[in-house]
Amino acid sequence: MISVLREHILNRVGDNVDGLETVLAHFLVETFQKNEILQEEGTVCKYVYFIASGCLQHFIYTPDAEEVTNEILIEHTWYADIQSFSNQTPTKENIRALEETVVCKITLEHFQKMMVTVPQFPIVYSRILEEIVQQSKHRVENFLSLDAKERFKWLQQHRPDLLKRVSNKVIASYLGIREETLSRLKHKI
Repeated sequence: MISVLREHILNRVGDNVDGLETVLAHFLVETFQKNEILQEEGTVCKYVYFIASGCLQHFIYTPDAEEVTNEILIEHTWYADIQSFSNQTPTKENIRALEETVVCKITLEHFQKMMVTVPQFPIVYSRILEEIVQQSKHRVENFLSLDAKERFKWLQQHRPDLLKRVSNKVIASYLGIREETLSRLKHKI
């Protein structure tokens, strides 16, 4: 799976990456089974994750203990609670594997070492941050202004694979609608 990460990095920064093998050597590969928790609210985010294969749910709990899905992350995407990771403070976020998922992960210690010792690593990090921010910004900008039907159409158009891979409960939570509403929309559209 490190080969998937290598290809991902090369696609973003080009073929001439001095120190790439050094960077890759600091990533650990781990497999999570369906419904396994990678990160739990109240713990410190210990890793930056690259999803080599699989699917993760990024969610929080409301005061009523309902899950609110902030993002559904699939292969070739990054995840980290940057604030928790950088400051080593407890997170308010949860991450769960929605299917068997293989990640490449790096610790803060190794991350900081790479920032200092590998000149191009800050560029890679900058691109990772850009992707994370763009994902969040895109979702907020699109979903806040759309009604339930428009959100569902957006999902069909931009992320149709999720409808086959992810349960209705998680999709409904991601769209900010009730599961019954999602069922009706699926039959209407």
